[in-house]
Amino acid sequence: MGDVYHILSAHWRRTLEASRFLHTLSKEFYQQELTFDNEAMQYVMTERGFSEEAIKKWGLGTGSTSSRLSAWLQKHATEADLSNLIDTGVLKPIENGQLLHKFSSRITMPIYDLLGNIIGFQSRKLPSSSSNKKYLSSPSSWLFQKSLVLYGLNFALPDIPRFGCVLIVEGNFDVVSLHEAGITCAVAPSGTALMGEHLLLLKNFTNNVVTWFDSDEAGRRASTKTGALCAQFEMNHRDVLVEEFKDPDEAVKNGLNIMDRLGLRLM
Repeated sequence: MGDVYHILSAHWRRTLEASRFLHTLSKEFYQQELTFDNEAMQYVMTERGFSEEAIKKWGLGTGSTSSRLSAWLQKHATEADLSNLIDTGVLKPIENGQLLHKFSSRITMPIYDLLGNIIGFQSRKLPSSSSNKKYLSSPSSWLFQKSLVLYGLNFALPDIPRFGCVLIVEGNFDVVSLHEAGITCAVAPSGTALMGEHLLLLKNFTNNVVTWFDSDEAGRRASTKTGALCAQFEMNHRDVLVEEFKDPDEAVKNGLNIMDRLGLRLM
């Protein structure tokens, strides 16, 4: 029986290492594509206002409008590699044995685990895209469990003790903008609503939760739900409503003094 466990454990490690390598390879491909895609680069730098440093730090890229990633992988990757990327949602099989690149014509944002390993992707369609889905993420898989992942937490961890709290927002771009503005305790769910499992994860690092959701009815409902979950897990919750801006990203771009408005203090 011990030999069986050893074999399974070794197989699991190889599968995990291969998946991490392939996701890192995909991220590097997306980043390279961004340098050649004028629309995508203009979107992240001009419309979103992100600096080159932020683009590099967060690994922003684009799936491009072509199938170059699919073609490259089919030429160079093994069948096991391709199966891995299909299972984790980077590629999708279509007719005649071809593989479709899931994030074509989109801005890609890698999702990291707490150790900085890439476990999935979130994406936002480019303005020229005809897709009816504004946001698209990797599906839940053995590698990426949405209820156990918060976007930006790997970067926020060192600073959560300094702020004495975690700031939860709705969108990935909100997180990037806030970190750019020095609010480095911000995180967001990835591809799902905030869940109890997220709060249990955060409870390992802080007992204080501040929420800043979009200033619409859905955002108000999300805040009420979060307050109830925090009470259930005996965590302190404070909600911030900034009605003059639709979301944190817009507030940052308009020069709002985030620290004062949110009542944040460094410890």
